[in-house]
Amino acid sequence: MKRNLTILALIILALGSILIMNQSAAYALEQPVTLESTYTTSAAFAPAYQSQTPCPNKRIITNFVNEQQVEAQGFHFEVTPPGGSYAFNGAGNQQFLSLRMDPFPFNGELSSSRITEVDTSLPSDQRVFCWQPTATQNVVVMHKHRFAEATPPPGLSQNIFLWNAPLDTGNTITAVGVTRSSVFGGYFAIVAQDFDFATGAGLLQLVPMPAWLDATAWHHVEIILSQETATIKVKQGPNQATVVQATLLRPPDPLGFEFSLDNEIVPGVIVPVTVADQLDIAFYGAGLQRR
Repeated sequence: MKRNLTILALIILALGSILIMNQSAAYALEQPVTLESTYTTSAAFAPAYQSQTPCPNKRIITNFVNEQQVEAQGFHFEVTPPGGSYAFNGAGNQQFLSLRMDPFPFNGELSSSRITEVDTSLPSDQRVFCWQPTATQNVVVMHKHRFAEATPPPGLSQNIFLWNAPLDTGNTITAVGVTRSSVFGGYFAIVAQDFDFATGAGLLQLVPMPAWLDATAWHHVEIILSQETATIKVKQGPNQATVVQATLLRPPDPLGFEFSLDNEIVPGVIVPVTVADQLDIAFYGAGLQRR
């Protein structure tokens, strides 16, 4: 516990030195980000093909039907009791996956509900990361999701991003997407590269999502990752905005995508879950797009 508190104190100290945009920041309205229909047919994307390797150049899930379908699209389920669970649901023509975390008697254990493109059961040197921009192609990811709770419940870390899944490797973190945590105090776009939570070294930008965004209603997030920059956009109803465009320290290494809920609020700090939450996922698309 003393070690955990020390880590938490260092993280809070590091966050204090990071430029975090104020919640009242003005977000410029823009052209709508790409929706599912145009994403799946866009000529700018390399056509999908059946790869003989674990990494195709395009992945699309327009409806989440069952576990076998999701696994066939390259995701792995990592759902651990006592809090973690999942279910497939539907409303009208929309079928979606619900990742859930419930309160449970706490004995210091990690509980999670996630799907991830990175098979963490493999040794770190055998894990596959599929998405890396090139000099001529960007990585573009779009997903449609919502949360059951408007604000992140105490004890939960909720992450939807491309990342290097350092986990037990001891490596620094690279992550591009969105995150919710009571430690950060809300719902943020995150761009991190080679970031060390213990020392604060490396790049970390946390930018609040727009005030007009209702986290409990369906919304689209788009990630555009080049060798130079990381851009995160959001759209909900008539509103759309670029939340952050960050200059990277260097061309990024290959990354994998993950949707997750767990009770490790920061690395090494596992806490009780006191309020249930649910992440519904209705669309996922990732591919390489010509610059």
